[in-house]
Amino acid sequence: MMGASGGPKMAELIQQAKKQCPSTKIVLGGYSQGAMVVHNAASKVGDAISGAVLFGDPFKTQGVGQLASSKVKEFCASGDPVCLNGMNVMAHLSYGKNAQEAAQFLVQAAGL
Repeated sequence: MMGASGGPKMAELIQQAKKQCPSTKIVLGGYSQGAMVVHNAASKVGDAISGAVLFGDPFKTQGVGQLASSKVKEFCASGDPVCLNGMNVMAHLSYGKNAQEAAQFLVQAAGL
């Protein structure tokens, strides 16, 4: 459903967290279909999000809600058929190697 069902739930949980603790820093991550969920949620509550990391994002060519590009880090492996119209299915399964870089980006985005 291209993030249509998960996005509103994610947005609801973000709003709940911000209501309970307004100073909470919200960072998001999504892989493949999960990246579509992040896009969908960010379009509803982008102002509450400090940063987002997306892996193998089918919506790579679209903005992530109204988030500034400096708050978004995209990982799209060479040959990935999901985010790059490639032909290497294994490329779409290779994002574990980017975990450390992604985590560091989110820590910085949260200002920690």
